[in-house]
Amino acid sequence: MDGQRGHIDQLIVSYLSGELDDLQIKELKSWIDRSDENKRYFMQYQEIWVSSCSEDEIHLYDSDKAFECFRKRVSEEYQKDNHKHNMERLLYIRNIYKYAAAVFILGFISYMSFQAGEENLYQSLSMIKIEAPVGGTSKMLLPDSTIVILNGGSRLAYSQNFGVKNRNVDLDGEAYFEVSKNETKPFCVESEGLRIKVLGTKFNVQNYPEDKIASVSLMEGKVALDNIFDASQYVELAPGERAEFDKETGVLKKNSSEFISNDKAWMNGEMIFEDVPLVDVVKRLSRNYGVHIMISNEELKKLRIVGRFNRNIQSINEVMSVLEATGKLDYNIHDNTVTIY
Repeated sequence: MDGQRGHIDQLIVSYLSGELDDLQIKELKSWIDRSDENKRYFMQYQEIWVSSCSEDEIHLYDSDKAFECFRKRVSEEYQKDNHKHNMERLLYIRNIYKYAAAVFILGFISYMSFQAGEENLYQSLSMIKIEAPVGGTSKMLLPDSTIVILNGGSRLAYSQNFGVKNRNVDLDGEAYFEVSKNETKPFCVESEGLRIKVLGTKFNVQNYPEDKIASVSLMEGKVALDNIFDASQYVELAPGERAEFDKETGVLKKNSSEFISNDKAWMNGEMIFEDVPLVDVVKRLSRNYGVHIMISNEELKKLRIVGRFNRNIQSINEVMSVLEATGKLDYNIHDNTVTIY
C-alpha cells in the first residue's frame, strides 16, 4: 500500500510539473476515477502545491525558497487536521520533498496559478469517449477530419485538445481509420500493448480485450507498429499486409494476405470466416448480434469454420441454422442466450 501511494504521489508531482507522458497521464486519470476519495486526494495535493508560494516569490524564483514555501504550506495543513488518514497523506508528501524541490521549475507555479482552479485542472485530464453499441457500428469525424468507423462493442477515446500537440487516440475493440495527412503530427493509435503510427492512410485495427491476437491490416499508405512494452518488437506495413500481435507472448509479426480486404468487410455487416476456430467465430457473432453464446462441448471449440454471413440480412437464428447444417453441431436459443452442443 505504501509503495502504491508513493508511486501515485510521484505521478501527481510529475503531472503538476508537466513531466508526464500520455501513458502516465492515462494511469493517473484511471486512479483518480476509481473513487471520490482519490479525486479529493488529488485536489488537496494540487491545492497545496499551487498555493505554496506567493506571486511575488514566484517571479523572484529561488529553488530553496520555493521548497521552503511548499514545506511550510504542507505543515500548516498537517496542523489543521489530525485525522489519521490525513496524517498518512501528509507523511507521504513529506517523503517526496526532495523530489518535489527538484522539479519545482521556473515559472511553473505562476502558470498553475492562472488556471481556472482545481476542477478545471482535473477536467484537463478528461477524455472524449465514443462507444459503438453491440450489434451496430458508429461512424465519426475527428477534429482533424480523420474518418473512424467503430465496430460493435468498441470504444475510442481522445483528449479534448486532440490535434493541438498530437493526434493520439486509444482504441478498445475494432475500428477502421481513414487518416487525414499531417506530416508534422503523426496519427497514433494505442490499443492494449500496441502502438500504431501513421501520417495519412487507410487501415483496420482489431483488438478486443477478450482476443488473444490483435491485428492491424493496411489498405493504403504506410504504418509503423511497435509493442509498447518491448521496443524491439517493431514492424512496418505496406498495403496488403497484416500485422498480428500475440498478447500472451508479446510477439509482433507481419504477413501478406490475399484476404486483406475481408478485414474491413464488417463495415457492410459482413462476417467472413476463412478456416477460423469456432471459439473465435462465436466471439464475432456475439458482438454482431448482441447475444451471449456458450459452447458446452469443449471439443467443438477446435472446430474450424469457413463461411460468409451478413448481419444486415440474416438473423442469429439463421446463421446458427447454417452452422448446424454442417452436421458438426447442434444449438438452442433461449431469450438472449445461444447454447452450442
